[in-house]
Amino acid sequence: MSGKIAIKSGQDLAAGLFFIVAGAAWLWVGKDYPMGTLNNMSSGFLPRVLAAILVFLGLLTAGRSFAIEGPAMERWGWRPLILVIASIVLFGLLIDRVGLVIAGAALIICGSLATRDSRPLQVGLTIVVLIACSVVVFVWGLGLPMQVWPKW
Repeated sequence: MSGKIAIKSGQDLAAGLFFIVAGAAWLWVGKDYPMGTLNNMSSGFLPRVLAAILVFLGLLTAGRSFAIEGPAMERWGWRPLILVIASIVLFGLLIDRVGLVIAGAALIICGSLATRDSRPLQVGLTIVVLIACSVVVFVWGLGLPMQVWPKW
């Protein structure tokens, strides 16, 4: 035995490192938020606890990559990565200008371009179902003051 530590699952290691970095970043972002106590929680309590849990899960997942056989890292898909992020940014830019329905449709259409397997009928059904659920939950159910349609 050479004493080398072998990575048995590249995907677990990558996922674990991503969780650790994301959790640590959120811990840093929320470092100035007041924590409070368990009896009197403040605005920084939940974000910090969730970020710490994310770091812990990342450590477990990364540790698992050295103990349990799993799949190796696959090649990165840049197209899905760019288009999913672009669809979220597009939604954020459109929501106040054109309303939930059009911004939601743009999000789903842009996101569907991330894969070559999407079909127009599936995308259309997804638009109808997700936007209807969004309007029911956020506008009617929670009563959020959200523009549903454009004000032209």
